Amino acid sequence: MTPTDPFPRRQALTRRFTLGEPRNIRVSDDGTRVAFLRSSGPVDPVNALWVLDVATGVERLVADPRRLESGDGRDGFASDDGADDPAAEQARRERVRESASGIVSYTADAALTAAAFALGGRLWRVKLTGEDAIPEPLESQSGAFDPRLSPDGLRVAYVVGSGLWVTGDGDDQPVVEESSPTISWGSAEFVAAEEMGRARGHWWSPDGRRLLAARVDTAPVARWWISDPASPDAEPAGVAYPAAGEANARVRLAVFDVSGDGSDPLDVAWDEGGWEYLAAVRWSNEGLLLTVQTRDQRELGVLEADPESGGCRILRRVTDDAWVELVPGVPRLAGRRLVTVEDRGRARRLCADGEPLTGDDIQVRAVHGADDDGVVVTASVDPADVHVARVGWDGAIEWLTAGPGVNGVAVGGQTTVITSRTMDRPGRRCTVDSPLGHAQGVLASHAADPGLELNVEI
Repeated sequence: MTPTDPFPRRQALTRRFTLGEPRNIRVSDDGTRVAFLRSSGPVDPVNALWVLDVATGVERLVADPRRLESGDGRDGFASDDGADDPAAEQARRERVRESASGIVSYTADAALTAAAFALGGRLWRVKLTGEDAIPEPLESQSGAFDPRLSPDGLRVAYVVGSGLWVTGDGDDQPVVEESSPTISWGSAEFVAAEEMGRARGHWWSPDGRRLLAARVDTAPVARWWISDPASPDAEPAGVAYPAAGEANARVRLAVFDVSGDGSDPLDVAWDEGGWEYLAAVRWSNEGLLLTVQTRDQRELGVLEADPESGGCRILRRVTDDAWVELVPGVPRLAGRRLVTVEDRGRARRLCADGEPLTGDDIQVRAVHGADDDGVVVTASVDPADVHVARVGWDGAIEWLTAGPGVNGVAVGGQTTVITSRTMDRPGRRCTVDSPLGHAQGVLASHAADPGLELNVEI
């Protein structure tokens, strides 16, 4: 690509000028490390996994797909179209508009000591600490996708076909699978993945001894047949599509003990009480929370599930005459407080145990973290801007960004990574701010400059 190339060509080669930008940013819970994905340049679609040491400001490459041995004599797994990935992974990439390749997602423990990822249907694990970390292939079934690292970093749960498996240290074992063509374990159903932002269907317990898994039965769902215009000679693909007003997939939850004690799976009775949708799951040291909704989505319930008995008790109901919005990052438990975001009057407010912490002038868009000092959110006062704020438990607000722009954040400990887009410069800027470092730093970006001189007013 050259600066004289036509703009449409440059936009296509750079994937809308996003290649080379840091993405999928995570901060360790102690704030000492930042993990992220980035390709090597503005036309390189192959993402690698990087780690930033916050104290020194040094970035370190920990996993490059081009340097991994594929196992069949080829070097690397990188491809532009993900053709080697399982069909379910290709569908996930299409759903999230993923246009890059290489490592496009990863899973890590809260301390960012290790990470796992899938490439071409195989699993890899790599340490994120130490200078000599080398990615290691994990024993797994062909066609593996959606890996989830256990909190202790020792095992990885993943989906293959319609079953759920666990691997680690050479021990690759099925957790659960069924032979019925309409039943799958460990994956999200269409409605949850497409409409509710729940892209996963299995969750580790905080101690790494148990797995909560979703069982999806699409037998009641009508089948649609979709042909591929690029391959008119191929048979149409059958898709279980729950059209509006028609039957949804049946979703169950069960807890599996993967510690080897041989106990039977335990059903979780989340759908008692007329709930239709399982919108979100959060399993932390504070407890196991389920977010559920009625069919008309005018009522949302926050359930606390007991992983020992399978029983659920409702912690909070949120209702609206028109629609209850699902807000990223909530509900969640922060110590003994239940954090939610609810529409009250003219504003979408941050609430703790049902009591609003923000007023009518702030619209809360997402929650990114909570600790003893308060809650980190993204919110708007002017609808054209999105800013990062820390809201104290007493309602005091500290704005971490200012001026026109759209901002996001990743937070861990006392470290924040602010991502910002503004009208006065191209691309996205990723700023690291932490008392652990010598000064404020920026994650390097290799994205191309569009070269446009625009005069935009809002």
